[in-house]
Amino acid sequence: MDVSKVLILTLIWLLTADSAPPDYVTLTRKMESKILRVMGLSERPRPKPNATAPQYMWDLYRQQMAATEGAAASRGGETEIGKEEEEDGRPCSETKLSSNIIRSVSNTGGDLRASNSTSLQQILLFDVASIPHAETIEAADLRLEIPALPSATDVPSLAVRIYQLESRTRLNSIVSLKDKRLRLLDVVLADLSQGYAGTIDIVSTVNSWRSKKTSNHGLLLHVELMSTSGNNRRGSQVIKELGAISKKCTANLIVTSSEYRQCSKRNRRNKRQAESEAPADISSFPTASLTNLCQRHRLFVSFRDVGWENWIIAPMGYQAYYCDGECPFPLGERLNGTNHAIIQTLVNSIDNRAVPKVCCAPTKLSGISMLYFDNNENVVLRQYEDMVVEACGCR
Repeated sequence: MDVSKVLILTLIWLLTADSAPPDYVTLTRKMESKILRVMGLSERPRPKPNATAPQYMWDLYRQQMAATEGAAASRGGETEIGKEEEEDGRPCSETKLSSNIIRSVSNTGGDLRASNSTSLQQILLFDVASIPHAETIEAADLRLEIPALPSATDVPSLAVRIYQLESRTRLNSIVSLKDKRLRLLDVVLADLSQGYAGTIDIVSTVNSWRSKKTSNHGLLLHVELMSTSGNNRRGSQVIKELGAISKKCTANLIVTSSEYRQCSKRNRRNKRQAESEAPADISSFPTASLTNLCQRHRLFVSFRDVGWENWIIAPMGYQAYYCDGECPFPLGERLNGTNHAIIQTLVNSIDNRAVPKVCCAPTKLSGISMLYFDNNENVVLRQYEDMVVEACGCR
């Protein structure tokens, strides 16, 4: 079931659950459990009180929001009745959503510590099993951030090496680079006086772990100063300075994935068809008051009001809208009715016992981006489709 089909009802029920009878509370909790499962969560996430989202995840969220707002602006605010886009009605049996999930997987490995006078090491562990198997991994990048040491202008570049560990290793052990258990994945050079923030592509390694072709024993991060031209004392001093701020050196796994879903598209009338099939003098028929016609109404959903603010990072709420109003006979073009709705309205006007009236319902929906913690305290940025009513019509 689509998340949009249960979210709004669930949130409205949760708003009043505390003062409701026991059976009502039980029902709302069941609905909450259902929507969490739809979101890929086994239960309501309970992150640590001081948990925060990495800055780059915030940046990605803001980029998505800006793109969404830009698309809305380009449409010129066409979100009312009759603005539904035409589609060619081609059949759709399975559609891949284009990379709509970005997940920051935290490192649960050891500490960054000196391995000798000119280098540091850290064993990195990432729980890729926390990524649902329903998702297809499109990209996986190791994001590294090493803070700048402004005083290190007189030292050579820093060589940052990433190895795959092919057997189990104690977290805080020192690993020799000659160890046969190591497989070099990549090397990058960094100016320590400027710091380093970048990504290394490890998608093949992550997919290998996920498919269990190779065991996930983690990665080895090895940071080493290039030759110090005999000034070993200065090199050793710089490594000590870097070790002193090692907590600011971060490594996260950024996984971009998609999921497949079943979908179906119905053929939609285009404007030319609607005009040719409608009665020539349709505007002369009496209609209901314009204020009572099927149209979009405001509905703000607040995650804070339902107690989800500790795991939903952003947004704290959004304008979902809903459709309500009359669909009188005859259905004018403004009411965006389908061919079937026009026929049903005609039959109902002749004999209201034969068929029910058509209903005011969403005809166009859009998605929202959500930034939140999952059950493994990973930070997830996900686009949820069909969450906002953009247009209404009689169906």
